[in-house]
Amino acid sequence: MGAGLPHWRLTCLISRTRLWEDGAHLLESDITYDITQVLDGLTARCCPNVGPVSDHPRTLVLLRHAKSTYPDGVADRDRPLAPRGIREAGLAGEWLRANLPAIDQVLCSTATRTRQTLARTTIGAPVRYLERLYDAVPGAVIAEINTVADEVATLLVIGHEPAMSQTALGLTGAEGTNTAATESIAVKFPTSAMAVLRVPCRWERLELGGAALVDFHVPR
Repeated sequence: MGAGLPHWRLTCLISRTRLWEDGAHLLESDITYDITQVLDGLTARCCPNVGPVSDHPRTLVLLRHAKSTYPDGVADRDRPLAPRGIREAGLAGEWLRANLPAIDQVLCSTATRTRQTLARTTIGAPVRYLERLYDAVPGAVIAEINTVADEVATLLVIGHEPAMSQTALGLTGAEGTNTAATESIAVKFPTSAMAVLRVPCRWERLELGGAALVDFHVPR
């Protein structure tokens, strides 16, 4: 069944049973759908046992801002990076370029130290500065991630503690999670640290426990 179908088509088997006086007879019919139709949700209607299809893998990076200073008379949101933070933000950018696919989009807190962290990474992807990511709770971070366009394959979120560690641990739970990385984050999420998660669904569908934590890196 389905022999000779081109690779861009998907065949689903729909079975019906007709009852005759001498017993049950199975009738089978092949229904072929373009894979693009399946991605639009027809899988759920014709093949309820087939899970949701993701059209490309996704990578989520949660980056805590680099080390900042505490100048007298300066509001918390306006605190700049310390010399150490400037150096380590640059190291974070180098690590991202060497180890992950190119960043497609950045979500960044509006605080000065997160803006400067992004600038020092020299990542040139489109960025959205979000007030909501300053002093955020994990639910707010995930809600912003849920708004990201489906074509974004690699997303970088730059924020603060404790939101970055809580979001990373909250999202973790899918198959392939790195236990050692999870334990490290539970102990401490230092400045400039990055949690890397594999997301098996569209951004809009990401929820608690829906990603796999695959790496945790602290540039020093």
